[in-house]
Amino acid sequence: MRRWILCLAVLALALYPSMAYANAGTPLMWAGMLHLVFGNFFIGVGEGLLLALLFRRPKLACMGVMILANYFSAWVGMLFIEAVSQRLQADLDLYNTWQWIWRLVAVTYVFTLLLEWPFVALCFRKSERWFRKSVWASLIVQSASYLVLFGWYWSASGTTLYTEMAIVQPSQLSLPDGVTLYYIADSDGDVYAWSAGQPESKRISELGSCGQNDRLFAEESTKERGRWDLVARLQTADPKEADYKVLLRGLTATAATETIHRYRTDERAVATWGNLGDVPRLGAGAKSDWTFDTGFYSVEGLCGKNAKDGRRLRFSLETPFVQWSVRNAVQLPGDFVVFQLGNNQICILDPNTRRVALLAKGRGPVPMLLPKEQPTAAGGNFEAAANPKRFVHDRIAAVSRLTQAEKARLRSQLEKELPGDLDVATLSAIILLGDVGDIGAVRKLEELQRLSGGETPGKINTAILHAIDKIRARQQPSHQ
Repeated sequence: MRRWILCLAVLALALYPSMAYANAGTPLMWAGMLHLVFGNFFIGVGEGLLLALLFRRPKLACMGVMILANYFSAWVGMLFIEAVSQRLQADLDLYNTWQWIWRLVAVTYVFTLLLEWPFVALCFRKSERWFRKSVWASLIVQSASYLVLFGWYWSASGTTLYTEMAIVQPSQLSLPDGVTLYYIADSDGDVYAWSAGQPESKRISELGSCGQNDRLFAEESTKERGRWDLVARLQTADPKEADYKVLLRGLTATAATETIHRYRTDERAVATWGNLGDVPRLGAGAKSDWTFDTGFYSVEGLCGKNAKDGRRLRFSLETPFVQWSVRNAVQLPGDFVVFQLGNNQICILDPNTRRVALLAKGRGPVPMLLPKEQPTAAGGNFEAAANPKRFVHDRIAAVSRLTQAEKARLRSQLEKELPGDLDVATLSAIILLGDVGDIGAVRKLEELQRLSGGETPGKINTAILHAIDKIRARQQPSHQ
């Protein structure tokens, strides 16, 4: 009796892979496992019977050969899909993945034809015109079984990111005014900042991050009440340990408080893989009718519910070729949500229009609300650029609007600020000198390196080298 109950349970799971969910894995996981272990037997039997019926071949022989063919092609195909997915990982993004999924559906179909044709040909050995018959038989049989497998895996996959959401360009869906987004860039592992209206992101700190679990987070300052520090969490070899690096201190800003959940492994912040669950809210986002949460598995994706009108939203992407989890999500003012999609995409969602856009290639996003800049009279750009209390990327933006006379004035002021206390203020002065300095500034920077000796922090030394290179590159045309 127990054996019959077990058989019925396995059969139920085989027929309805979406039942195998919750804490036991995703429907796609179960679909793949059942296909590889049990499904190939039944598909082989079906293909063998179809061959025998259509081409009058021995039933038992055809079934035996096609069972072997299906186990062979399934396991080789699994390795093929894994290899192709790894190769494509760096090139896939929100805008091209849907096309690549359908291309891979076609490629795996052709791959199956090639792998199983020799087994089909074996069923026609010693037969007249065996080659022609085997080609047609393989095409018919594999097409039939591939349609079954396509439906099997489609029913177990999560594709609502593309079937229920509108994918748009960043120009159509951007950050709300006043929000600055900090993130680790995928290209070089350094930290960048970007806000609406900026033509491009500005690098604010060298980090050299290379770990997929590395992320940024905002932490309330222990030295200045009401201010925030921007901190990087860098994963170590021990998954329960992390290194922390403070990138910006004492920011006059508003940040979302970290969500506390069971995946927290230390007292400061959790790694990217565990930063899921209830989505924290930033600023006016706390008054929104929408609430969001992110799931552990890729197929759980991002879910939202509007308490006022009952609207619901859910999207995900989990297919045999591509699986993208949603992590590091923060709800912004205006109902928007910024989140990390997969390992290296920072996206934004507008739940009211069901639109999603890719903002940047990177990880560990942290949005903050910064004080709005007030309109400035003539000379206001110089005050913004010269003010050491302003964010360095705001000062750099102000430098781009200075006259040559103002740049010379700023250069003189910055040179007087060196060497300083070799802190964030020193680092800002060095970065700005890279934009307004001349050959005299180069000598000043080289002198700073010699005077400080081995006591200069590594990031300041690196900033000095970058600043010198920028100045020399800018001065080069005058020597031609």
